[in-house]
Amino acid sequence: MKHSSIFTLVVLGTILWWSQNVGKLVEGRVHYHKKKGGSSPAYSPPPGSGDDDQPPTFSPPDPDPRSPAPVVRPDPYPYPSPSPAQGGPCIYDVTAFGAVGDGSTDDTAAFRDAWKVACSADSGGVVLVPSRGRFMITSTIFSGPCKFSNAD
Repeated sequence: MKHSSIFTLVVLGTILWWSQNVGKLVEGRVHYHKKKGGSSPAYSPPPGSGDDDQPPTFSPPDPDPRSPAPVVRPDPYPYPSPSPAQGGPCIYDVTAFGAVGDGSTDDTAAFRDAWKVACSADSGGVVLVPSRGRFMITSTIFSGPCKFSNAD
């Protein structure tokens, strides 16, 4: 009998301890993150210091020396395109045919016109769609055969 009362006491003590600490155990899952960089807050003079008539001046923050400088790359396909005598096919930029590339204007006609001209070029043609735009076209089938023949 003595063993069962000790066992009961241990079980009750464990349940009591657990019920008191269950909130603390769950709170351990919450993580508080500190801001990196450790910059101090902006200076403000104490009230009554006489600086009330002057507006505060703020200087822009210094650029982060770890961030790389932006790189400006030249357009890989300059317009107008090189002539076939320079050894390459003609490149037809859809924006030269009226494509806007704003994502809301229908650019189907410009794509179709650029395709027709590129397909009818004697030296072959490439239709260029600049990556800097968002072009919207309706369902269109671009088919050949194109006029270009490789007469090497």
